[in-house]
Amino acid sequence: MEMALQDEANLHRSESQRLNEELYLQEKRQCDWYVEKHTLQQQMGGMQQELAQRDELDSEIESKVRVRVRVRVGVRARARVRVS
Repeated sequence: MEMALQDEANLHRSESQRLNEELYLQEKRQCDWYVEKHTLQQQMGGMQQELAQRDELDSEIESKVRVRVRVRVGVRARARVRVS
């Protein structure tokens, strides 16, 4: 009888240890996932900020190009009027 109780106690300890290890691994996976998610969110935020800056720069460039084109068109039109 004593041996059966000892075997049962050992089985219980082994099962408890296995479940604790499984719980630890599951919690570790969740923590790793959270860290990865947070890191990706930070990277995405940086990329969005960079994209906004690029869009702003593109808009400035386009605006300046339009002004130069208008000036050139105006200069050419005045030159044609003078020639005629």
